[in-house]
Amino acid sequence: MFDLSREVLSLEGRLLTYAIHLSKDEAEARELVQHTLRNALNGEAHPPPGGDTQLWLFGLMRNAFHSVVRRRNSLRERGSAGRQWRADRAEAFIYAKENGAT
Repeated sequence: MFDLSREVLSLEGRLLTYAIHLSKDEAEARELVQHTLRNALNGEAHPPPGGDTQLWLFGLMRNAFHSVVRRRNSLRERGSAGRQWRADRAEAFIYAKENGAT
């Protein structure tokens, strides 16, 4: 009988190794493993029938990692845009003050 939970949990060490390879940060890697295991064991994702469980889990992890990276980059871009807007506003204020339009 196929026991997905047992097989998934037996791959935790390999998942951690792969997560560290992806993220280069052990704490983030551990969170990534927990997220992947939770998704796999909660039934949020299902392995393909007759497919390789390890390959499926690594795919789940890779997708989760890329989602984190996209979110982080999006937040960074929004922060950068906000800083640029404030700098432009300050520059416009200085220009107006220097040219007598206050």
